[in-house]
Amino acid sequence: MPAQARDHTAAGGDKGGSPLVIEAKGCFVRCLQHPTDHLEGQLYLDRLSKRDRKDALRRTAERREAVLARRAARPPRRRARQLS
Repeated sequence: MPAQARDHTAAGGDKGGSPLVIEAKGCFVRCLQHPTDHLEGQLYLDRLSKRDRKDALRRTAERREAVLARRAARPPRRRARQLS
């Protein structure tokens, strides 16, 4: 499990510009941290211990071929209409 705060308070504004404060505990802290990590170029794997990261990468490699085969078997997605 990644090293992460157990409690966190995030402050900002809503889409109307009004102040907004969110207090998070436990798993919700990860939900708040996740997009911020991406903006800073950090992945979930980066927060894991060396041992857990190695295990996660091994599991990913083991499942790679099966995932690619499932994707290839899916029908192609329709393209979104272009906005004009």
